[in-house]
Amino acid sequence: MGINILIVDDDEEIRKVLRILLRQTGYDAVEAQDSETTFQLLRDRGDEIGVVICDVKMPKVSGINLLERIKQEYCTLPVIVLSGLVDLTVAVEVMKKGAFDFLTKPINKNDLILVIEKALNHKKTLDEHNKLWQHHQKIEEVLNEKVKELESVSFQLNKIREDILKLKRD
Repeated sequence: MGINILIVDDDEEIRKVLRILLRQTGYDAVEAQDSETTFQLLRDRGDEIGVVICDVKMPKVSGINLLERIKQEYCTLPVIVLSGLVDLTVAVEVMKKGAFDFLTKPINKNDLILVIEKALNHKKTLDEHNKLWQHHQKIEEVLNEKVKELESVSFQLNKIREDILKLKRD
């Protein structure tokens, strides 16, 4: 089983073309035609999905809104946004909202695969960073507990020392 790439597009033909392209290059494609299906797939199989490819123009919920929600709930999941229009304003907006990249249709196969590979490497780095950070936090918690224990023992030893000194004086 290869890496799952989630394709979100309301156009069945676009999903089909992307699915074929991805499978030819060794990736598994998971498809959604709307935001509801997207988030159901992410809830059910989120840890299996490496990258989301999302169209900008979709009914009900736009790709930009979908991008925002994905970045809120799955912050390390890279989202590559596609658009049929060459619109610099949209490109800047999606990048500011956290898209990994912005590509225009028709998609160049080599460009898409290169961006997917970069996105997967980026996600891997972020996931490793998060694991290390969590490990660091656990170590810090253990160390803080040990410091508290040592402070308690130190307090008790100082108390004993004071009692001994007091007994020697008396």
